Amino acid sequence: MASQITQMPTPADTFGLDVEQKVVDEAHLQNTTVHSFTWQGVTVTVKDRKTGQPKVILDGIDGTVRAGT
Repeated sequence: MASQITQMPTPADTFGLDVEQKVVDEAHLQNTTVHSFTWQGVTVTVKDRKTGQPKVILDGIDGTVRAGT
């Protein structure tokens, strides 16, 4: 019996055109809902490639992004 290979659908297949891939020259992401995005106390820990130990790359970071700026 021959094996069958099934390929998973890509996000572009599932949700339509992926504008981040710039398939269309003038494709843009447009935000008409979110005016700002704020985060506080974000810490990111990853595994060090050499030692395998946890390594903090962001520690207690706060920030805000405002639309159009």
